[in-house]
Amino acid sequence: MYPKDNDIKGKWSKYQIISVVLSTLIIWPLFFLKLGFPSCHNMIPFISVLGLYLDILGVIIASIEAPYFGLFADGGNVEIKRARIKEKYLKIGLTLIGIGFLFQGIETIISQIYIESPISHFKECLSTAAVRHVEVTEVNKIMNETQTVFLVFFAIIWGVTANVQGRWKAFHWAFICRNVHARRRILPSMIYLNLLPIMYATFALWCLSESNITIKDAWSLSRTLHVMFFGILPAFAGFAPYRLWLSIIEKRPRYYYSKYNGKYITEQNGAKDTPLHITPEASTGNFWAGVGYLAFGMFLLLINCFMKFC
Repeated sequence: MYPKDNDIKGKWSKYQIISVVLSTLIIWPLFFLKLGFPSCHNMIPFISVLGLYLDILGVIIASIEAPYFGLFADGGNVEIKRARIKEKYLKIGLTLIGIGFLFQGIETIISQIYIESPISHFKECLSTAAVRHVEVTEVNKIMNETQTVFLVFFAIIWGVTANVQGRWKAFHWAFICRNVHARRRILPSMIYLNLLPIMYATFALWCLSESNITIKDAWSLSRTLHVMFFGILPAFAGFAPYRLWLSIIEKRPRYYYSKYNGKYITEQNGAKDTPLHITPEASTGNFWAGVGYLAFGMFLLLINCFMKFC
């Protein structure tokens, strides 16, 4: 069928989206955990990492193109429109790459300036940051209320999703040596059901630290709303790993499960297995649901980060 004009548009593949999400979840949590929130004492490495991150985004965006619709007797009109879409994303990607290189160049220049000519204000900023670190060290020995509320709800949600996973036999260790489908399920299960929740919870606990160290009065309405809002809502991202894992499985069910009498099974009891109801059409919906849960939680956590440092 001949495509309409609004059908010819750039399409993000799952690989591209996952690459952006994983890059974000790996680079920035590690930076914040190791060097802290951007300030004058760690601005140089922040500029460098930001430039690298923009380079990654630029490469991914530059690879976006409109899907292929086939050949039509239209004088190449569809292909011309596809080429324009590809050119637009290529320009955006190259622009981001250029900005990324610019940031990395600025980082190199600033590093040389600080090495050759130390600035007194920079030293003063370092000492101020050190004093502040000492002041909050005693407070941060225990979790605050927001962290505690988050962990409680995140653990509940993670437990609920873990209870649902049983029928899918995501970690079918008993059959891993003798069944290829069970082996294929191990890698996505380890990434999405184990590694991703741990990384998100670690990042969340860091973002929620120091969130109320200046509040020393009794529980007020604003304080209660703050704890509930930033403690409960980000925990709902605990549904994201299962949804993302399910979208991968539903996309290629024949790759991850055996078929018996036209129905997918977990290879545990053969004909006696309870059939799995897998609908490949639901893969896209589950994928975007997982991305939405994760993006919403990350957005709230980053807001809390800005609130506590500003």
